[in-house]
Amino acid sequence: MKCNEISKEARKPIYVEFPTKFVWHRKDLIWKPRKVGYAVGRIHSVSPKLGETYFLRILLNKVKGPKSFEEIRTVNGELCSSFKDACSTLGLLDDDKEFIDAIKEANLSGSGFYLRFLFATMLLSNSLCKPEIVWQNTWEYLSDGILYSQQQRLKSPGLSLNEDQLKNLTLFEIEQILLRNNSSLKHYGRSTLNWNEFDRLFVALTNEQRDIFLDIMDAVKHNRGGVFFVYGYGGTGKTFLWKTISAAIRGQGGSRQNIVNASLSSSYLWQQCKVHKLTKNMRLTVGSDPSSIEQIRDFATWLLDMREGNLGGPNDGEAIVDIPKDIVITNPHDHIGSLISFVYPSILENFNIPDYFQERAILAPKNEVVQEINDRLPNHKLILKIGVPVMLLRNIDQKNGLCNGTRLQVISLGKRVIETVILTGSNIGNQTSILRMSLTPSEDKIPFKFQRRQFPLTVCFAMTINKSQGQSLSKVGLFLKDPVFTHGQLYVALSRVQSRQGLKLLILDKDGRLTNKTSNIVYKEVFRNL
Repeated sequence: MKCNEISKEARKPIYVEFPTKFVWHRKDLIWKPRKVGYAVGRIHSVSPKLGETYFLRILLNKVKGPKSFEEIRTVNGELCSSFKDACSTLGLLDDDKEFIDAIKEANLSGSGFYLRFLFATMLLSNSLCKPEIVWQNTWEYLSDGILYSQQQRLKSPGLSLNEDQLKNLTLFEIEQILLRNNSSLKHYGRSTLNWNEFDRLFVALTNEQRDIFLDIMDAVKHNRGGVFFVYGYGGTGKTFLWKTISAAIRGQGGSRQNIVNASLSSSYLWQQCKVHKLTKNMRLTVGSDPSSIEQIRDFATWLLDMREGNLGGPNDGEAIVDIPKDIVITNPHDHIGSLISFVYPSILENFNIPDYFQERAILAPKNEVVQEINDRLPNHKLILKIGVPVMLLRNIDQKNGLCNGTRLQVISLGKRVIETVILTGSNIGNQTSILRMSLTPSEDKIPFKFQRRQFPLTVCFAMTINKSQGQSLSKVGLFLKDPVFTHGQLYVALSRVQSRQGLKLLILDKDGRLTNKTSNIVYKEVFRNL
């Protein structure tokens, strides 16, 4: 610490890196800059039972250049009461304080519905150690707007709700979000959260609704079956009655998903399926210039031939195809830079334009090449700026378009919440909050699994071909540092583009030289029954 006081260079490494930059001179009892040689620093392991010493060790692996123990536990200019508190403030502990703070932070700009969605996201990601603790500390924020909604629904401006009623109604709203994602509060300690969906619904039934409910449930209980028709004009509560019946049946065991899966898995649907075919490429023709119809038709035919393996001669699974030279990058000096300039021209001037990132992407078969384009730091460290495009790395809320592979754009960076706007899918333009989650990387190079808490995002100027499926883009750059490796992959990449002019390929051979030849993998037996 004394060395840190007098040397700016000493403040750059963390504690364990210090011996790689400085040498201890026993004679003078001081640290001096290392001129030759190399040393490996280490910190002795410390048991968590030692309390503050354990948390100090954690901080020594994070804090650079402290000049005192007080500086080690200072976070964002504020002195924490303990090393443990400093670790917690920095988000280094696997507890739920971070998520409580995230909800409080989001409350500054988000509505009650927004916060309830955020809490449901936390549950769906299995990131909470004790969901009931987070609930107890945030339910007042989560319930924002609930009373007003009930007053409007029941047309009773003077309606008041006690604390238990407010909590139950808030949990009911959260349950609806979970149900849309094939989950339920009962998976997260429903009794601890004082939640029972069926009780809340059943108590609210009218006498008419209750009679119908009991009649139907009696048939269910005695396995009699039957067809029931509920007749009533709008506003009589048909949907509410259906929700109550559904909650009662789910409570008896077996979810909606289980029932659907069971029926589908026992059906031979394909043998009974009538196949209809679509042949007009809407991606290429919608909004196109009538004068370019012939060119569009030729390009569509070329794509179709690529899909069916009709290019490159006989194709018994894999064939070498020639890519037209007008859509191939030919700059031998900076081929990656040429590809980036084609897809993202004048990026600094255009990144604030809403549609700019929605309609363009660089594709590659493998993650390693994608990371090369994105110029990313290692996966455990994510550096973002406002305006940068990112991709979601896991399913959060499929109903609202937050799926693994969804592209987003960063619009605000908080301490624990990243505000984004959706760039792809059916929810383009919707804003959503992303928070850190507990993720287990799918790494097969090590013989064990580890978990870390991080934002489920990656920079997304480039993405893998598989992640691009379903997207329509005006500019596509395809980087084939290595050939495609699976059936139909090349076709999927090429068919993302809306015009031939919006497509460029950068292809390297096995020696790293530019070429216009690449592999196309098509297993024709896939089309046998079509």
